Amino acid sequence: MKKINTRARVVIVSLLVATAYVLMSLFWEGTSPDPQIQFVEDLLKGLILGVILYLGTFWALFFKVRGERLITIMLFPSIGILVLSILMQLILVTFISNISQVPLLIISFLVLGAFTYINLLAVNILNTSYLQNIPLAQAAKAAVFIISLIDAFLTFYLIFTNDINIFYRLGIVYLTTVLFSYISLWSIELRRMNEVTISLTVALLMLLLAGGISMWPVGAPYLALALTLTFYVCMNISLEMREIIGKWIWVEYGVIFTLIVFLLVLLSEWGINGPLIS
Repeated sequence: MKKINTRARVVIVSLLVATAYVLMSLFWEGTSPDPQIQFVEDLLKGLILGVILYLGTFWALFFKVRGERLITIMLFPSIGILVLSILMQLILVTFISNISQVPLLIISFLVLGAFTYINLLAVNILNTSYLQNIPLAQAAKAAVFIISLIDAFLTFYLIFTNDINIFYRLGIVYLTTVLFSYISLWSIELRRMNEVTISLTVALLMLLLAGGISMWPVGAPYLALALTLTFYVCMNISLEMREIIGKWIWVEYGVIFTLIVFLLVLLSEWGINGPLIS
């Protein structure tokens, strides 16, 4: 029997995940008009996709994953597909009355399939670079960091869009930050205790910021963007902590911080008074 190579396995897993999403969208309809119950059902669908992708990743990597890579390598694609599938489901529910279901399902299939494919390629390169030195390792690390920022933004947007209890919301922010921070830090040469300490510290800072801006009168996309930019700065500092950070890097971070402040001030709506600055 001909051996299936890694690229073929990645394609098969990507198609399987996208097909599973379409089938659940077709045959697993919402059972309650309550938005919170519907969100729980969408979360359950996302968890099922995450489990499928987790097992598929294990197969695509020829079961050559051990130790902490079961979290850093294996869990990374599953988190992204969990969040993206919930958002895609919300889009389907929002536009299903105005647009035919078939085009939306086709678009969803293509988006989830492509997203899964990119994630699997990145983690495959990272896993290979862990076992042996390869030229593409640095590119894979950069790709994982960028995907982490995208996943973080989608997660923050999702929790601020839905009417979720504030404690659950902050808990998701904290857990998401811990996971993405640890996954990003794992790719550089740091002691495990340092990786854990930095991840928990960054998550605590994000938790405090999320608690503060949760009551700020600004739209969910801008709140999510503010948190994501903060996460970007924190992670960049953490990833560069072994080196001397140049003054222009600090200028960049200062510009980003100023952008966050202006974003929250200029776009806030204060009841009948409207924006704070008009």
